Amino acid sequence: SIAWDLKGRFWLSEVNLATFETRSRRIEPAPQGESVSMLHPVSGRLWAVEGGRGEVYEADVDTGTVRKLGGGPNPEVHYKASLYWNPVTGRVGSFGGYGRFRVNNKRHEFDERLRQWIEVKESPGGPVPWPRTGQDRSLIAGSDPTRIFMEGGSGSPSGIQAREVKGLRGFNSQFHNLDDVWELDLKSNRWTELLPNARFPEAPDKSSIFFYHPKFDGLVLLK
Repeated sequence: SIAWDLKGRFWLSEVNLATFETRSRRIEPAPQGESVSMLHPVSGRLWAVEGGRGEVYEADVDTGTVRKLGGGPNPEVHYKASLYWNPVTGRVGSFGGYGRFRVNNKRHEFDERLRQWIEVKESPGGPVPWPRTGQDRSLIAGSDPTRIFMEGGSGSPSGIQAREVKGLRGFNSQFHNLDDVWELDLKSNRWTELLPNARFPEAPDKSSIFFYHPKFDGLVLLK
């Protein structure tokens, strides 16, 4: 994972699963400002993306070597976006995010050859999720890697900050805490709503954990 300190320095942190010992080391060049990260499933290297959809950095977890892959500049409208892997296109994707007092539900994928982000158009005619942030409500891959599940996050139907909707729980100073569940089919670029908003007795908070259970072929919620 990546970590920041109060001086804006960039640290690569890792855990030895045999001994549970942690190690952190400072690496450069570092993303400028807040970033999201994921382990690339093909290269095995850590990717860090400025602002959720800006400059892409690749870190070798063994040597600590970092290189820029392109993708900048940061448009500053995708903070707290969710990253995912698309095995159909062979690209890392970015969904949603927050910036300039709005959230969005746009989806982009990073083309390593072109060194830029490309917007993905969803299949016409079907439902799409509300605009939302997603860093702490990640996209979860199932047994079929072309199907991705998404739970919750925070957002609003209009995308505008601080616009309440009657009946939704957990409204905070920014957006509603959403408890809906969606499935994204990466082969057809089509979203399916599996569970609408406001179905849980209490809206899941940051202490909740969603994960995919292969035996049930579905999501399990731990609260």
